[in-house]
Order: sequence, then structure tokens, then C-alpha cells
Amino acid sequence: MKLRHGILLLAVSTSFVVAVGCSSGSEGVVTSDAGAGSDASSTGDSSTSAEASTSSDASTTLPDTGPSPDSSAPAACNALGVPAYAPQEAIASAAPAATGGTIADGTWDLVNIISFTGPGGASGPMGTSTMAERYEVSGATWQLGTSVNGNAAHFTQHVVMSGTSLTPTTTCGSGVDGTLPYSATSSTLTIYTFGGHLGLVFNKK
Repeated sequence: MKLRHGILLLAVSTSFVVAVGCSSGSEGVVTSDAGAGSDASSTGDSSTSAEASTSSDASTTLPDTGPSPDSSAPAACNALGVPAYAPQEAIASAAPAATGGTIADGTWDLVNIISFTGPGGASGPMGTSTMAERYEVSGATWQLGTSVNGNAAHFTQHVVMSGTSLTPTTTCGSGVDGTLPYSATSSTLTIYTFGGHLGLVFNKK
């Protein structure tokens, strides 16, 4: 089951993620022009051949020290690790009404993904997902580390809470912003996505 989390930038999924890479240059090796030397010898012009043999282009080979730094590449938003992939389950009911609440500062790990299938819908465990997320909350600044299908990404968001909804704005990384209902206690945070059909459950570490 592939998931795209609205508060991301994802995926990740997500990326998590989830957004952000470096390009590398191929400079670092100066090589000779072999064609010029062979052309000179075939014409019988010995002076031209001598010039080719003494040319710094033909004789100088610098060691390859790896990709050149790319000053235009973006710096990583954060260095958060991620927890194990979260399990999934289906519940045959509509999602409960969001209650809002205070989201305490600290680390929050994704521990469950709930699919609300409605009355008469499927129910029970659905195995392990391929999605992992961790938030580091400090007031309105949320750092996010995410992995979706093994693709890691990192983001920074400015999150505004109002009533029973939170609205993230991605300030680092390439995210998907929007307003989402949520319910929070001192130890559990549930964010409802996909029109309330999916609940992402986080536990405070």
C-alpha cells in the first residue's frame, strides 16, 4: 500500500521524501587528446608530432578526487532518523471527529496507519506498510524525517494550529501543504488525511 501523506512534502514518502538531492560534476580529470597525436604522425610533420608529445594536454593526467562540490545543491533540512515501518489496520467505521488539543514539544514517531473503511467495510490487520515518519516538534517548527518505499526525505515545516485543524507550510524541502484535522493527547497524535479516510497515529517518545 503506497501512501502519500498530506502534511509532507512525501513521499515519501515522503517522502518523506519527501524532495531534495545533489548533482555532481565530472571535473577533476584532465585527459590527453589522443586523436591529435595520431593525426600529426600520419602527415609526417615531425615538428607537429613533437609539439603533440610535449603538450601538457597530452602528458598531464590529474588524479580523480571524486565529484566536484555543487554549491547550488540544497543543504539537508535536518538529520532525523526514522522508526521502523508502521503497521496498518482497517476499521469498519467512519473516522471519529477530530478533537484538536495541545501537541507537546518533543519527538513523535508514526506507530500505526488506520484505514477507516466505513460501516460494513473491511476490518483487521493489513500487514506492515512501507512508510515511516518521525517529527521533532518545537513550538510551531516541525522537523520531519520520512521514508516511503525505502526513499528517505527530510523537511522543515511551520505548523499553525487552529481549533481541531493544523496547517503546515513547508519551509525546507518540497512538501505538500494543506489543512488537516487532528486529535492530540499528551502521548498520542492522530492526523487525519485523505478526507478523513486515513489516520496516521504518532506516539510521543
